[in-house]
Amino acid sequence: MVRPLCGQRVLEIGSGTGNLTRELIPRELYYASDINPLYLDSLKGLTHDRPYLHVSLTDVTRADTFPQVPGGFDTVVCLNVLEHVDDDRGALENIRRVLAANGRAVVLVPHGPQIHGTLDEVLGHRRRYTPESLQQLADQAGSLCSRRSSSTARAGGLVAQRQGAQAAKFRPRADSCAEYSHAMFRRIDQRLPFPPLSLIAILEPR
Repeated sequence: MVRPLCGQRVLEIGSGTGNLTRELIPRELYYASDINPLYLDSLKGLTHDRPYLHVSLTDVTRADTFPQVPGGFDTVVCLNVLEHVDDDRGALENIRRVLAANGRAVVLVPHGPQIHGTLDEVLGHRRRYTPESLQQLADQAGSLCSRRSSSTARAGGLVAQRQGAQAAKFRPRADSCAEYSHAMFRRIDQRLPFPPLSLIAILEPR
């Protein structure tokens, strides 16, 4: 879903160990970023023989940590990040500042405030979103509008509810089951009558 939305100058926020990075490169210019030093070391291992790939310590809530490129980035990819920070509005404002005039931000967040529970707390989720609250956040961030949005992982949403949003602790085996179920149902996901686990929006400057 994300790869076709990316231009040639990309900033990825919250790259982790680079699982998504590997899927989105090569590009003319690509910045993989994180705030975890261990992840940054792992990402640097991907830069060998890839002169277009750069690694940056970027905190989405701190504008001064964002890399700057002339004319701005074509695409900022921010998946499963906003729900972890206190100031999600400020984070979107920072993303807007580094976008090119015709750029876009690809944002993915967890859906369903009604299933927010201790499992979310263990994962560091401060909130879950609805399509309306995500759009409102984009509006409040200023000069960002949602070109389109969609929902994903309906099968995963069912598994999340079954295994319990009130789980006392993170259970790797249950999480692996959810991942397997999501892969199995991916092709029929939009037809399933269950609430989605995630929302993805493409945000563009006005």
